[in-house]
Amino acid sequence: MLLAVQLAACTLAQRPISGPEPLYAQPSPSEPIDWYRTLVRQLPPLRHDRGDRWPLVLWQGVGFEPLAPRQIRSLLARGIVQHLRLRTPDIEAARALRAAGAPVILLEGAGGAWPYDTVADDTRWRLRFAAGATVPPWWRELADPTLDAGWERASTVTRSRLQQYKSAGVEIDAVWLDYEGAQLHDDYQALRASTSAARMPRGVLDSEERYRNYRRNRWLIRLSRYLAEPAREVYPEISVTNWVVTASSDDHPVLSWTGWPHPRSPMLAFTATNPIAYGVDTYFLSAWPPDRDANRENVDRFYTHLLLRQVSADAFNRRESGRGLGAVAWVSRWVPDHPDQHVPVMSRVAYREALRHLWLRGVDAMEVFNPARKGYERYAVEEVEDVQRVYDEMLAYRDFLDHGEVMNFRIPGKLDGLMIWSGLRLGDRALVRLTNLGARQKHAYICLTDQWCVNLPMPRHGHTYILKAGNS
Repeated sequence: MLLAVQLAACTLAQRPISGPEPLYAQPSPSEPIDWYRTLVRQLPPLRHDRGDRWPLVLWQGVGFEPLAPRQIRSLLARGIVQHLRLRTPDIEAARALRAAGAPVILLEGAGGAWPYDTVADDTRWRLRFAAGATVPPWWRELADPTLDAGWERASTVTRSRLQQYKSAGVEIDAVWLDYEGAQLHDDYQALRASTSAARMPRGVLDSEERYRNYRRNRWLIRLSRYLAEPAREVYPEISVTNWVVTASSDDHPVLSWTGWPHPRSPMLAFTATNPIAYGVDTYFLSAWPPDRDANRENVDRFYTHLLLRQVSADAFNRRESGRGLGAVAWVSRWVPDHPDQHVPVMSRVAYREALRHLWLRGVDAMEVFNPARKGYERYAVEEVEDVQRVYDEMLAYRDFLDHGEVMNFRIPGKLDGLMIWSGLRLGDRALVRLTNLGARQKHAYICLTDQWCVNLPMPRHGHTYILKAGNS
């Protein structure tokens, strides 16, 4: 017998997004952003208590100089904290944060040949080729992934800088890094042609796919050994992760923007994953079917699929084999990696919906990728506004966010995923968000257990429900 469920609808008023949203990004007169003044002026204080949940971290924000106590508290009241770098000049700013009751979160990025190029003697890290070999000149600028000198130096620097923070009496809560350099992007053909190929494990270079899987996991192992482990040696309770560290598995792989499945991933010394939820144009250019009309509805469905897929697969795998790991998600509505291409942009309405679902799929914290691109500065501000408003809305249900169990990991289809639901179960209650992206079916069948189920209406633009199991 199907038993009914007591239902209560929950809403939080937000400032509406006025008028139809353009399908493509619209430039406007360029103006530099005074981030502190802008955030305080345009964002209201949180209406709901954040408790001990992480505040939002912004890629581009208020800089790294020490803030006054009132400034730190003003940002915290809006759910935002100044992040600092893994550099000793930022110690005084860290002292100010700690004194004002804010967590200290270090975020620093690096790309290119990092960390190999931290070694001055490039003979200790450059890829080498046989005498007289004719290869593209840029191949000779690449790092040799079989050498560890750069990683060893990065480990020494990381440990030393963190020890200086500790010696200064500053406790660091998190090191969430954005290191995207070699070996993550090693060139397969260049490595095969080099003298280093003979030092690679047997069979790894048999195909580009095999090497790509080996390359990613070798990169994770090195990040763990040379960065995460030193951080946890100095601060045993620290939260530590790095860009696109994810929990992937053979049965439920995390997919890249171009659809490449991450191999089964070792988590090692990381305490959290770092999945990416970006409305990135790389995905549109690689996956949009040419026979489909790029209208507002289709584009929003397409990007909604992308924003949910890494977080959802990561959450499922953490539940199965990585319990205890947190999840810090990078989020952004518009990431133009190919600015010369004319690519549609996700709407703010659809983006806010996707953010609600991310919180209900096991995300513990969000890092906001909000670079102020010249002529498009308002998009950087809107990015923060959207994330902050939804964060405040979801904090109304903090007990579910803190203690609930993810109920649904299903990822909507790229264009045909018209209905989405996400939820967190806590005892005999559940917090559920339902969104209808144009489906004919107007209800969703949700079960708290095998015995407690309900058929819920699915409004066109989404609705949040609290379900409580009861007799009827």
